[in-house]
Amino acid sequence: MPDYRVAFDVRKQNAIDLPAELLTDGQYRVECENDGSVNVFGNKDGLLYLANVLIRCALGGYESGFHVHLPLDSSASGPNIDSSPELTIYAAGARV
Repeated sequence: MPDYRVAFDVRKQNAIDLPAELLTDGQYRVECENDGSVNVFGNKDGLLYLANVLIRCALGGYESGFHVHLPLDSSASGPNIDSSPELTIYAAGARV
């Protein structure tokens, strides 16, 4: 069985360090269907990037309401200035 470990520091309770090194060769894409279905595609490093972000949000002990905005496509660069849809991940602790 494959083994994968995640280790990270939480420098501030209101900021997250994203594992950008995984996107050097990694890529992911999130697609939303008209019926509400969500599809996630990616190569190994791209999917590990998303998994790492989820783990950091779940275990990082961030402030209530803390969330991360990710582009739906890992090839997007820079800030989201055109109001494109995003994948927003809220940290654990908030009631769902």
